[in-house]
Amino acid sequence: MILTKKDKLSPEEITESVAAIENECFSVPWTKRSIKSQILTEGSVFLLVRADDGKAAGYICGQCVADECELYRIAVL
Repeated sequence: MILTKKDKLSPEEITESVAAIENECFSVPWTKRSIKSQILTEGSVFLLVRADDGKAAGYICGQCVADECELYRIAVL
């Protein structure tokens, strides 16, 4: 079962979780530097999904500017 939680995670914690998922899901994963840069970009949205054991199980990344949103990446383990 997969649960979502609203947590206040640091950019470093999000970067580590997303990088681990990226490395398992994509043949050409985003680098940690790219992930952190996107996290710190104004209007950026990251939704991290965790499994019952608390480990990251997936994420959605996008950006919202004015009245428009763009989805950049979805990954699920």
